[in-house]
Amino acid sequence: MWARLWGFLDWCFFGPASARAGLLGPAARFLRYPYAVVRDLWRGEINLRAMGLVYTTLQSLIPLVAFSFAILKVFGAHRELQPIVYEFFRPVGGAAAHELTSRVMQFADRVSSGVVGSLSFALLAWTLRNLDRLPARGAVVIAAPLPILRGSGSPSRVLALVER
Repeated sequence: MWARLWGFLDWCFFGPASARAGLLGPAARFLRYPYAVVRDLWRGEINLRAMGLVYTTLQSLIPLVAFSFAILKVFGAHRELQPIVYEFFRPVGGAAAHELTSRVMQFADRVSSGVVGSLSFALLAWTLRNLDRLPARGAVVIAAPLPILRGSGSPSRVLALVER
């Protein structure tokens, strides 16, 4: 019974019913996002989707950080990132934050900047591989920057919503 109800509601919010003209089409398109959240909460899939977002965010963030370290190491300025790395680990606790920061900095000192730079640049390019598949018009792009205290910029998680 629940499967038939969810199937009908999926058809209403994501199927041909949402493409109607008049008041019903825009209302269905507006209500599809709250409905999707409720549906995923009901089915228990919201945690799975959140974990997927965390994974893909880390997948694009780690190569960016590695590439930044590699570029700064070439110029001898990678030690300038130590306070930023410490601020990242500070919520873990004082001694643990110092330990994690020193380990990250030791890793940055030991690693070959050419290899890490090349590999992380390739991984960054790989995360952008489907960008050309977006339509020229009609896609909604959402850019969610990371909130960094007293920061002048941050990496951003970019999502594109497209009509099916």
